Amino acid sequence: MNIVLTGYRGVGKTAVGKILSRKLKSRFIDTDDEVERLAKMTIPELVAKSGWKRLRSLERVAVRAALRSGRAVVATGGGAFTESRIRFDRKKNLVILLTADSEVIASRIAGSGRPSITGKGAVAEIRQVLRKREKRYFGIADVVIDTSEASPQEAARIILGFLKHARVKQ
Repeated sequence: MNIVLTGYRGVGKTAVGKILSRKLKSRFIDTDDEVERLAKMTIPELVAKSGWKRLRSLERVAVRAALRSGRAVVATGGGAFTESRIRFDRKKNLVILLTADSEVIASRIAGSGRPSITGKGAVAEIRQVLRKREKRYFGIADVVIDTSEASPQEAARIILGFLKHARVKQ
């Protein structure tokens, strides 16, 4: 079973995913890294050169490949599952939605060079995009963890506790 971390950028998917993969002794796949590998450029460069549509296309390829791995911790891009064309087997993938307050996310991603989605100020953009994605995020999530006040280690501990007590096959 894959452990799939999803949520808006800056909620801790990569940091938590790396910790989880070490603890679970499984492979870690960051689909943003895979997109950059496929594009042979960074995500900001890709968006600037080819646009969001091209990013989403490569993201679909990366996510589908990651989900076929079978036993990995997968950190998806923030918009990956907002794409209706990404389908996955619920029995083979446990989806964990990481969330955080808009202000916390804004402070975490400040200066990251990540491209703006709406062209608005950081907090306004985060709130707008989260409102748009909220139904899809919560609709696919098996577990939701707010990382606003949790370190990546604490969030990973919560997930590991869930896995242990829920007796999820890994």
